[in-house]
Amino acid sequence: MKASLVPFESCPIVQSLGFELVFVGADRLVLRVTVTGAIASKLAITKAPRQRRSGLWNDHCFELFIGAPGSDVYWEWNLAPSGHWQCFRFSQYRKNRTLSELLTLSSCVSHCKADAYALEADLFRSQDPIWQKQSLKIGLCAVIRSNEDLSYFALNHGARPDFHDPHQYVEISL
Repeated sequence: MKASLVPFESCPIVQSLGFELVFVGADRLVLRVTVTGAIASKLAITKAPRQRRSGLWNDHCFELFIGAPGSDVYWEWNLAPSGHWQCFRFSQYRKNRTLSELLTLSSCVSHCKADAYALEADLFRSQDPIWQKQSLKIGLCAVIRSNEDLSYFALNHGARPDFHDPHQYVEISL
């Protein structure tokens, strides 16, 4: 799955922001992120995964939301350009957030040339039954910090930026 994310409001420091998700075998998922524009050279370069950390969405952060059609349960996976990451499970819209092992980061490498930043993350998929579904609901999102402001990017937006809103997700077949 490849997608170009759109900003909720104009963000002149980002020319484009793209995600690619590749399901590899039964236990791997590869996430590739590309960012072009003036912000690219300011994003951290990493060569290895770092620690799990919460609150990554308060700065530059790439996010993946996963759920099954017909279910209120969903997961939020966050990755900072530094290689810090986190995964949460929710029982329903913004309710009962708990740490999850649905996706864990096994490798993370990024580089930057001029105004083009690229990151590739290799994620290990747990044995959770969600992966045995015929289709998934997917939300691809990013937060980009510009000075003191945050800009929100997603596949599409509602009346306000809300990455947890399942109406903003797309369904993909596995």
